[in-house]
Amino acid sequence: IRNSTIVSRENVAEITLQVPLGAALGPVVDLLRMETADERDAEVFVSSLDGSATLTVRAKAADPGAARRLEHDLRLRTHERLRAEGVLG
Repeated sequence: IRNSTIVSRENVAEITLQVPLGAALGPVVDLLRMETADERDAEVFVSSLDGSATLTVRAKAADPGAARRLEHDLRLRTHERLRAEGVLG
């Protein structure tokens, strides 16, 4: 039996953040890349511009449980970093 809906065995933590469109997005992406620099194969990119900018942060994890824990950690870390930098009120 082969399940063709499975596209990858890798475990990826992924979060999205909403940032006001008035924010300079390049520097915000750079801040988040610095914040996630120690994560395995981390990516930060603008995934949508619709009323606000949606930024997506992804990083690989060892297993599904580690991916869930990393998502929780990334949410807290990125929120705190953007608040500290004045991006979020």
